Amino acid sequence: MSRLVSCMSLAAALGLVVWLVVPQAQGQAPKKKPPRVASVHVIMECIVGPNCKALANGLKKGDADALPKLANHAALLNEASFILVQNGRCPDRTWAQAAARLRRCSAVVYEKLKDKDLQGAQSAFKAMTQACANCHKAHRKD
Repeated sequence: MSRLVSCMSLAAALGLVVWLVVPQAQGQAPKKKPPRVASVHVIMECIVGPNCKALANGLKKGDADALPKLANHAALLNEASFILVQNGRCPDRTWAQAAARLRRCSAVVYEKLKDKDLQGAQSAFKAMTQACANCHKAHRKD
C-alpha cells in the first residue's frame, strides 16, 4: 500500500510539474519580452561617453576628494560593458573582446579609486581606453 501511495504522490508531483511547464493556453504564442529600446548610439552618447569623459577629466586633475565620485563613473562604465553585448548588440569577436576588456579595466579603475590609488587608476584607465579605441577602429562610423 505504501508503494502505491508513493507512486501516486510521484505521479501527482510530475503532473504538477508538467502543468506548470506546459503553456496553459495551447495555440497561443508565448509572450515576448519587451524590446530593449536603447541603441548602441544612445548607450555610447548617454552612458559611455559622459562617464568616460568625466573619469578622464577627474583622473587628470587628480583631486583626492573626487575619487569616490570618479569610482561611480568607473562603475557605470563597467555596467555599460555588459549592456554593450546584450540583446544582440555584439556583432563580432572584436566587439566582444573590447567589451570584456572594458569590463576588466573599469573594475580595476573602480578598485584603485576605492583604494585611493590615483596612479593605478590612471594606468588602468589608459588600458581601458585602448580597448575602446580598438573597437571604435573596427566599428565606429564617423
